[in-house]
Amino acid sequence: MNAPMVQAVTDDTAFATLSVARTALLTTFRRDGCGVATPVGIGIADGKAYFTTREGTGKVKRIARDPEVALAPCTYRGRVTGTVIAGMARRLEGDEAERGRAALYGTIWRRLFGQLWVLIARLSGAKDRWVIYEVSPIPDAPAQRESRR
Repeated sequence: MNAPMVQAVTDDTAFATLSVARTALLTTFRRDGCGVATPVGIGIADGKAYFTTREGTGKVKRIARDPEVALAPCTYRGRVTGTVIAGMARRLEGDEAERGRAALYGTIWRRLFGQLWVLIARLSGAKDRWVIYEVSPIPDAPAQRESRR
């Protein structure tokens, strides 16, 4: 399936369209270059996007190998509603992770909702921990990469 064209980023407002959305379609790339798209909850702060996921997921492994990702605003079911933007993902630790959590769970209600998901995961027997990623926009993003959804 062909993915929408990736937008070339030229300024600090790259993630402006994502700031209204609470969900983005995160596309990570396999070794063969094929994209794997997954809807994730996001937060935007200081021109960067933040998302969280469990440590044992495929997206964590793919990002460790190739940090280039694509983000697009989407519905909770993954239907893209805006422009796809290329970025570089970086795993956060310590104080940086706390900054990411603040961006993700800025309001008390979002914080409680996020903690509810952590509780559900623990009760379901999940052993891996939650990790935070920061995505920075890539200036002059390359042409479209293949995506599979």
